[in-house]
Amino acid sequence: MKLGFAALLLASVAEASPKCPSPRIHTFRSLAAAKDSLGSVPPQAAPELVDRGAAFFVDVPLGSPNGSDAVHYKVTAIFIRKDKSVVVVDDLARWTSVIPPPGHSSPVTPAQSIRLDGTTAHLAIDGYRAALVDVPRAKFLGCPR
Repeated sequence: MKLGFAALLLASVAEASPKCPSPRIHTFRSLAAAKDSLGSVPPQAAPELVDRGAAFFVDVPLGSPNGSDAVHYKVTAIFIRKDKSVVVVDDLARWTSVIPPPGHSSPVTPAQSIRLDGTTAHLAIDGYRAALVDVPRAKFLGCPR
């Protein structure tokens, strides 16, 4: 009986803790090349990447279901390194924006903040554990416990 209760408690705690994102990381020689790689649907809807600083999030539209007012997005982090090359941490989270009923607000991006600590970026995203990225090496370091 105690063993069953312990297993149930452990399963509920594991389910309650946010998951770690599993992004793909790519490097590019320019912002234009990075923008072309985002996979926006339609392609001309890709977000502008100029004049946004050295580290920022973008929400990339992935299209709408036929006949729907919903637009699906993926959250991507962009880092511009000192040599002007670009690190793209792609598909950190996904979310959907819909036209809300009158008097209600639209859903907003889960992307919260990017904090640079030396060469490591700490990415805060609602519903996920903090994600760590080694920017100079363009490597995803996982999530701290």
